[in-house]
Amino acid sequence: ELNYKISITYGSVKVAQSTTSTISDIFGPTVNRCFKINSLCPENGLIIDNNLYNNLKNFVEYDILQLSETEIHKKYGYTIFQVKRKN
Repeated sequence: ELNYKISITYGSVKVAQSTTSTISDIFGPTVNRCFKINSLCPENGLIIDNNLYNNLKNFVEYDILQLSETEIHKKYGYTIFQVKRKN
């Protein structure tokens, strides 16, 4: 069985290409935010931050539910939403 937690944020990132590897790396505040909110994601779920929510809120194919106030919100001010496919 494969379990997953997916967190998605919206914003700009920096890309770094190593001279010793063919793999690029991304970094910046958007990547950091995505990492921080991932711990709040339920198993086999998808969460997004308020930046992405503002771009997706009119998609009627999904239920987008704001999670109650979390430690992440208290510490960083991030509002987090869980995305579920409508039944």
